[in-house]
Amino acid sequence: MNEKDHQTAMRIAQLSESVGMLFCLAGVMIGFAVFSTGFLQGFYGIATGTSMFLPTLGIGFLLIVAARILRAVSGGA
Repeated sequence: MNEKDHQTAMRIAQLSESVGMLFCLAGVMIGFAVFSTGFLQGFYGIATGTSMFLPTLGIGFLLIVAARILRAVSGGA
C-alpha cells in the first residue's frame, strides 16, 4: 500500500468513527428524550421507546468498529 492509499484509508476511518460517535450521541439523546416524557407507559411504550434509540446506537457502534478494523488492517494502528 502506498502512502496516498494509506492516507485515504486513515481519512475514511476518521470520518467513519466521527459519524459513529455522532450516531451514538444521537441514540443516547433520543433515549433520554423518549423515556423522560411520561406518555410511554407499559410494555407497548417500552417497546416503542427502545425501537427508536437502539437501532441508532447499533449503527453508531458498527461504524466505530468498522473504523477501528480499517485502521488495524491498513497498518495505522
